[in-house]
Amino acid sequence: MVDGAVTHDDLIAGLHGLRLPETAAGGTVADVVVAVALGLILALVVAALLSPVLARETRPDRVPDLEDRLRDLRDLPDEDRAVRLLHLLAALDPDSAAELRGRIYRAGAFPESAELEDRLRRHA
Repeated sequence: MVDGAVTHDDLIAGLHGLRLPETAAGGTVADVVVAVALGLILALVVAALLSPVLARETRPDRVPDLEDRLRDLRDLPDEDRAVRLLHLLAALDPDSAAELRGRIYRAGAFPESAELEDRLRRHA
């Protein structure tokens, strides 16, 4: 070996002497704060990794289209069905419902369900 070279044993013996002070700056409070911060960081990492696995898959409810709504009304009595169709027409096509407003209150002039369905289908 080269004269003045440090051997492996000398290097290891020199490392054992390096020690941190018994009381570091901040003391026990600093240790607790660091432990809590590391715990929170670890919890965030675990939550981020597990969130795709644990998240419930939510599908938006399908909004019923006009045909679905009309199909739901088919079993009602004609008078009730006509009233519901008028409400639907007022929601979807207020101008067409306004045209019928005068007929609604006259005797014998109430629009038939078929006419209301035709107006709704023309609007859609």
